[in-house]
Amino acid sequence: MIPARSTGKGGVIAIVVALIVGIGVSCNGFREDEVECEQAVNRLKECCPVFNSAQLDCSYSERLDCSDNVTGRQYPALSLDESRCVQNLPCAALVDTGVCARAQSARSRVVSSDSTTPSSAPTAPVCR
Repeated sequence: MIPARSTGKGGVIAIVVALIVGIGVSCNGFREDEVECEQAVNRLKECCPVFNSAQLDCSYSERLDCSDNVTGRQYPALSLDESRCVQNLPCAALVDTGVCARAQSARSRVVSSDSTTPSSAPTAPVCR
């Protein structure tokens, strides 16, 4: 008896789901740095003992004045490059190089619209 040949439906379903999620994310206004930061937080929770993800904010927001003019922006605590770095390192390296500890103390960057310098104190680079 000849075994039945797989039709590859699982791969097609995975692609369709990925497209739907991608469209949903882009339509809901999620930024790439927010999504990458959240993925990095999941990696840190997986790899770092006692990592408290509630202390790391991955959201982007804009402060508006009464006329709906942007007066400031808050960026995720992890930059796009830092998030990708965290995602690509093995768990042992995250712990051994101190990335877990630095990520735990990372804070969102707040920038006023009338200045290019952050109005909040910068944190040490989390991952290089």
